[in-house]
Amino acid sequence: MRRSSSPIAALAAVAYAVILGDLLTKLFAVELLADRSWSLLGAIRLGLVFNDEAGAYGLPTRVFGGIEVSTVLVFLLILVMLRVCRELAVVDRRAPLMLGLLAGAG
Repeated sequence: MRRSSSPIAALAAVAYAVILGDLLTKLFAVELLADRSWSLLGAIRLGLVFNDEAGAYGLPTRVFGGIEVSTVLVFLLILVMLRVCRELAVVDRRAPLMLGLLAGAG
């Protein structure tokens, strides 16, 4: 990846790459495993499972009139990441890349 002069641009580029990679692997999984499971090395099997509930550990996912809690939290965390990105880049030049990984995964 070309080194960007802006920490925010680096964060955004990495986040975009993670989101794109996530989308492509999900599309690949749906195509490959649509009606069957797939065996890796004999003992490891891949199967397609859809998660209809976004809540982790049985926590409710919708509050305040149906707004997704996870969406609100991810949005707030990305705002915090954007706020601290430049300061962290001064301390460690890899910080924007790591924040981009986190933002893209969210």
